[in-house]
Amino acid sequence: MLDFYSVIAELYEQFQDFDINKLPELWATFLDTEYKKSVATINEADSDFVRSEDRLALDLGCGTGSVTMALAEKGWQVIGVDNSAEMLEVAESKINYQIKDNSFVDNKDYLTETLKVKFVLQDILNLELKEQADLIYTSLDVFNHLDEEELLDVLRNSYTQLKDGGILIFDLHSLEYMQTDLGNNTYHSVTDDNVIIWENDFSESDLTNEAVITVFKKEADGRFKRESSSLLEYYHFPKLVIEYLEFLGMKVEYIKDTEFTDMWDSKRIFIKASKSL
Repeated sequence: MLDFYSVIAELYEQFQDFDINKLPELWATFLDTEYKKSVATINEADSDFVRSEDRLALDLGCGTGSVTMALAEKGWQVIGVDNSAEMLEVAESKINYQIKDNSFVDNKDYLTETLKVKFVLQDILNLELKEQADLIYTSLDVFNHLDEEELLDVLRNSYTQLKDGGILIFDLHSLEYMQTDLGNNTYHSVTDDNVIIWENDFSESDLTNEAVITVFKKEADGRFKRESSSLLEYYHFPKLVIEYLEFLGMKVEYIKDTEFTDMWDSKRIFIKASKSL
């Protein structure tokens, strides 16, 4: 069976339960706002700290880079990290297809210099980046794709990769979402060029969901090519995750009343952890 993200990469955004034109901007605003809240509290007398043009963010599991690009547009330097070459190929293509002042810009050097964004092919379980970050984040339940041991490794590595005073922000599936929205439901998307079928199998005994995806892509000769893959998602108890972050020495809080509250109706849990100065 093929790798999950090599199958879904080109069609990933088509099949998401969000408006791809709006959600990356919501995420970027959310991350930028939460970061500024935290550093303003830590550095009340130093407003330049918040406005620094040298702020660096790491987007772990950046996928096709939509949130990476949106945060870069807010003045951040952003490194998008993913272990799927196919997903990063789509992300890189956006640098040549970025809308600027209502016109298309096809100038990679201009955009990378202006937006200060780059994409790195690495497994987030084994980060080997020289840079330390002001902000590390994941979006769209990246951590639910990790089992418990993997998640603890990434949290520990993220702590090391953060500057003192840096912030880690991530979201997790609620148990209700995994039981009901995923559950044993099947979703599909049909266009003239492709058909996507996403089948879920949720296990109450070990709180995991196996997603099996089948894609039919239209070839140049008009025939459809079939590809399939599967992915496991794990439920993580937020209290246990927070306890581990506190064990590392971080100050942790739930983020409530986010830009996503109405959109997801508490189906996602948002957590922010600050590394002490």
